[in-house]
Amino acid sequence: MIKDGYTVSELVKAAKVSRQAYYKWLKRELTTKDIEDQEILNLTRNVNLS
Repeated sequence: MIKDGYTVSELVKAAKVSRQAYYKWLKRELTTKDIEDQEILNLTRNVNLS
């Protein structure tokens, strides 16, 4: 994020969430649904690139 020119503070302010909520989300355990959604997204991106 900093490499893109934004700090965590700026991003959480823009998203209207607390830094605490952001870091809690960042360290969360992925659910089976999250993993499946990521796999589908990756497959979709691969199809679009072909």
